[in-house]
Amino acid sequence: MANQYSGSFEHKVFQRFGLTAEDFLKQCATEGLSYAELEKRTGFTRGTLRKWAMRFELSLDSGVHETKVDEFSKFFSDPSMNMYNLLSRRWISSNKRVLRQRVS
Repeated sequence: MANQYSGSFEHKVFQRFGLTAEDFLKQCATEGLSYAELEKRTGFTRGTLRKWAMRFELSLDSGVHETKVDEFSKFFSDPSMNMYNLLSRRWISSNKRVLRQRVS
């Protein structure tokens, strides 16, 4: 693992894989690897991998896939919601009636 006393991330990646850091991260992105899988493969922390991916404007899979959406979360995707009326008491009280109607 690279730190202030050893070689940089770029240097370590080139030594191990024979690729530049950018090419290595691009290859990992095309393979669909997550940060967790890449962390196990390389020994670098997720933070280091994310930092270098952001430097090259790349994004790897986070490894977190949430598919469950409950009834309450659906209200936040309502197109009428915005940053001005989200915390409005008027909106909250009117949607409680809607929630009660749907539950009944």
